[in-house]
Amino acid sequence: MIEESWKQEHSNVIAQTLQLQRDLQRRLVTEGCRHLSHLGINVPEGFDLTNSDLQRERSRQFLNQKQADIDTVSSALHMFTTEQRFIFEKILDACRTGKDALFDIRGRAGCGKTVLLNAIGAQTRLDGLLTAPSASTGFAALNQTFGLTFHRTFDVPVPDPRDDTVLQSKLKTGKRAELMANTRMCTIDEISSLHVAAFEAAARVDLLQHVTSSTRYEI
Repeated sequence: MIEESWKQEHSNVIAQTLQLQRDLQRRLVTEGCRHLSHLGINVPEGFDLTNSDLQRERSRQFLNQKQADIDTVSSALHMFTTEQRFIFEKILDACRTGKDALFDIRGRAGCGKTVLLNAIGAQTRLDGLLTAPSASTGFAALNQTFGLTFHRTFDVPVPDPRDDTVLQSKLKTGKRAELMANTRMCTIDEISSLHVAAFEAAARVDLLQHVTSSTRYEI
């Protein structure tokens, strides 16, 4: 739980978070969406947009998630290597300035790639920006805060070896497409395990076509 002293010192941050929540809820209700999960966004249970009795619970959960993100960033910064901190700051700078960029983070197993991704995602949310953490498999997605599979995030069907039809993402139009258009950072953990056809299907979506350069980091 968040201490009262923290709430008082960060009242402006809390107000911004709750306003973002209200704006998003208003937009979704207008478009006929009853629950944030219908758009593929990850939120705690109980975020039913049509039940005003849950407003207090929604606010409490948002605040608790903010504290969890603060703890995630604080813990990670204390154990980051010089390389991890450099990457952390580089990617956050791109998110904060609105720069379109693609980053490839590589390293041996257990070196802290997922920890780094979780910390970057947490700080991005603390900055008031939307994130879409994903992974090539459901198991890998469990290691990310609010993680979903790549196929769920980008609405890409699972490749069928018996069918040579080119995969198409359904994310070009609709409510989820609008949500993703306003998402500042998308992550794909364990991308080496992702079927190339699935990645190409997502790459053909207009939301990704404007990213033309990439930077590789080793940790």
